[in-house]
Amino acid sequence: MSEDPKDEKFRIEKVEIAGGISKDATISKCIRELTAGAEHKKITFEPYFCVCGRPLTKENVVRCSLCGRILERSCAFEYSNRILCGECLFGRHRIYLSKQEYLILLCLSSEMMSLKTISRSSGISLECIKQKIESMLSTGYLTSEPLSFSERMFPKIRLTDLGKDALTVFEKVYGKEGDCLALKQKIEVYRRNRKKYRLR
Repeated sequence: MSEDPKDEKFRIEKVEIAGGISKDATISKCIRELTAGAEHKKITFEPYFCVCGRPLTKENVVRCSLCGRILERSCAFEYSNRILCGECLFGRHRIYLSKQEYLILLCLSSEMMSLKTISRSSGISLECIKQKIESMLSTGYLTSEPLSFSERMFPKIRLTDLGKDALTVFEKVYGKEGDCLALKQKIEVYRRNRKKYRLR
C-alpha cells in the first residue's frame, strides 16, 4: 500500500483549547475543523469548568432554576423543589452557612444547649460561638422567643424554620467531612447519656 504524496501546500494543524468558566450551555469536549485556503485546522475544545474547578460533562451538569447558570452537580443546592446556585440561594432565600455556623446549628438542633458543651464537642471557642449565635439570631436562623410559660422562666435558643432549612441544605456541603462526622458521633453519645440520666 503506497503512501499518498505529501502536499506541501496543505498543512494540518491541531490546536487544543481549554474551556473557560462558562455561563452558557456549551459543555463537554467538542472538535471543530476549519479550512482556510491551503490550511486546515482541527481545533479541540476541552470541557468547560464549574467555578469549583471541576470539568462540566453531560453526566454531572445541572442548571440553576433562577439565573440559568450551569454548574457541577455537587456545587448546586436543592431547595423548595428547585436546583439553585449558591448566589441565588442566598439572594432569594437568604440562606448561607459557614462551617462553624453549621456545626453550632447541628449542636443546637440536638438540644445541646450548654455553650461550654458545644465548644468542647465542636472545638469552636466560646467567644466565637457567642458571636455566631448573636449573628444567627439577627439573620433569623435562631430564635429565643418562648413557646411556653416554663420557657419564659428558663429561655432557650432554638432553630427557626429557616434555620432548619439552612441546616438541611448545608448538610450536603459539610455533612460528610471528617470533623462534622466526628461531631455527629459526639452528639449521639451526648443524647444517649442524657437519656440514661432521665431514666434514673
